[in-house]
Amino acid sequence: MALDLRLYVRHTIAHLQERVDALIRALASLAEQHLDTVMRGTPISSRRNPFSSPITSSPTWRCSERDAGRLADCLKRTDVLPLGCGALAGTTFPIDRHFVARLLGFPEVSQNSLDTVGDRDFVAEFLATGAILACT
Repeated sequence: MALDLRLYVRHTIAHLQERVDALIRALASLAEQHLDTVMRGTPISSRRNPFSSPITSSPTWRCSERDAGRLADCLKRTDVLPLGCGALAGTTFPIDRHFVARLLGFPEVSQNSLDTVGDRDFVAEFLATGAILACT
C-alpha cells in the first residue's frame, strides 16, 4: 500500500509538472508575441497608466513558476522507496533495497521503518499543493 500510494502521487506530480510547464511556455510565447502591445490601466483613484501587455501575463507566469517549485519540493519527499520496511520493523528477506529503488526509479530508500510505515506527510503536502494549483 505504501509503495502504491507513493507511485500514484509521484505519477500525478509528474503529470501536473508537465501541465504547469506547458502553461509557463504558453505564457512566455504570448508575452513574446505582444512585446509592443500597450494597454491602458486604471488603478484606484489614479490616472490611467499605460503598460506593456507582457506585464499582464507576468503575475501568472511567476505564480506558475512557484507552483512548479512546490511540485518539485513535494516530489523530493514523495520519491522515497518504502519497500523493505515491512509492516513494522523491516523484513527478514535478504533484499537489496537500493537495487529495487533503481529499478523503480526512486532516488533514495527510506531510512526508518517505523517512520516509513506511518508516513503520509507527502500526501498532505501534495493535496495542499494541488489546492494551491486549483486556486491559481
